[in-house]
Amino acid sequence: MMFHIQATHSYQTCGANDPDKKKLMRSTFLNAEEKGIKIHSLVTNRPSHTIYMIAESETFEAIDKMFDPILTMTDAVITPVMPVSLD
Repeated sequence: MMFHIQATHSYQTCGANDPDKKKLMRSTFLNAEEKGIKIHSLVTNRPSHTIYMIAESETFEAIDKMFDPILTMTDAVITPVMPVSLD
């Protein structure tokens, strides 16, 4: 299954000026593969404190588990999606 994920956080929970939060956020996404998740695309809009990603996983539960370490830092909208052919 593929998922579009939009994760937002506040200025107060932003890791830009907090090395510990930044490290936790990075490790969460770097360790996604260990949880059976492939991140196809990861982009950000820093001024709006928003991260967007396309991720692939066998289950929604794996995606949910990936966010465990950062649940207090971010709100995420996770939407199942599918590829579309333009042929």
